[in-house]
Amino acid sequence: MMDQGDLFDPNYQDWNCGIADLKELRFATAREKLHKYGESTGDWATVEVYGDIAGFLQTGLGEIDNEAPEAPEAYWELWEKLAQRAAGMKIPDPSLLNDLRRNYFRKAVGVVERLGMTEHPRLPGNLPLGLLYGEAGDWDRAIASLQACLPTAANNADLYAYLGDAYLRRGEREVARRCYLEACLVDPGGIDWERLMDRELISLRVYMEESGREKKGEEGSDLRVPALAWLPARAYVAGIFKPKIIRLKDEFKTFVDDFQALEKRFLKEKDHALGAALFFRGIIICDNERALRLVKGMDFADIRARMREINPPLFADYLRVIKERKKKQKPG
Repeated sequence: MMDQGDLFDPNYQDWNCGIADLKELRFATAREKLHKYGESTGDWATVEVYGDIAGFLQTGLGEIDNEAPEAPEAYWELWEKLAQRAAGMKIPDPSLLNDLRRNYFRKAVGVVERLGMTEHPRLPGNLPLGLLYGEAGDWDRAIASLQACLPTAANNADLYAYLGDAYLRRGEREVARRCYLEACLVDPGGIDWERLMDRELISLRVYMEESGREKKGEEGSDLRVPALAWLPARAYVAGIFKPKIIRLKDEFKTFVDDFQALEKRFLKEKDHALGAALFFRGIIICDNERALRLVKGMDFADIRARMREINPPLFADYLRVIKERKKKQKPG
């Protein structure tokens, strides 16, 4: 590629204009200018990479009917195919894809607006409209649209995670992590981990899968499900998740009822994932000890005993975290 010192070289101008056209989705002129740059410099390897991206999107977009209700989903699927394609390429400037993606999805949002579909939080194909807003860099509309999706979804772990990503991109990490916690309460395995943006959570997941710290069962068993099942509790112990305080009495009563129903299932089935879910919910109930005193038939000590029974090493780590927290809360 051209050196920065050659800014006024005609070849550099062809290159720079070609990349600018590519980012702005002017694929035909982008390919033309990049080809001209290749003819002048012989740098066909670089031209081929960007030319492939331009050609792929130009062809794909040409096949989408922008007047059809399925158009937004087609935009989403085309970009997913490009992302897979780009993963196998040696792209000289990876940041180009970020600029290109933003403009691409702004175009997709424009199609949604023209079709009059902005009032629907889910588009045809069950695609959350908030994902398109987010990819276009409009985090405010992404958050509002994803929040509107939540009540309509039975298993909404992915939606809570997408919402967390939107808050994270807007610079609100603590709010984002409350959303990730809610996603884990629904189903940590239901999160779109390939898209998740919280690096600490991703690193924790990789560490747990590679180390097998929570491994149960026979040698050679799949560690992915156990790792994901225990990730919420580990994230709490690691300080990634903060205490979840439940202030509404009815909400807390519902949470306790769910805990008791889950405990009955665990005692009957002795399932590893159920035990992990029960442990994490025990953490949350213990963080709401004052509210627990108002619930008949539930004992703080019994909950902790159950947690110790399920996973003694993790329970010991949990107690250390609680002790450290109490030390910091003491005056002076």
